[in-house]
Amino acid sequence: MGRPCSFGQQVGLGLEIGLPLFKTAAGGHCQLNTDDKAGQLFMVLSWVLQALAWIFATLAVAGYVGLIRKL
Repeated sequence: MGRPCSFGQQVGLGLEIGLPLFKTAAGGHCQLNTDDKAGQLFMVLSWVLQALAWIFATLAVAGYVGLIRKL
């Protein structure tokens, strides 16, 4: 166990979890603690939100392509 993460590292970790293509330096120093219930819940919620984001992005692209084909 190390020292707690700073606010900036916590924000960077949140960005890395929320935006998988976006990498910050916080990932090497600050990690999500999945040993407790709060960490596990946060991880599951992040998976659900990422799945929803991919579904909505896919639907948006499909709708855009359908709109272009109608023109």
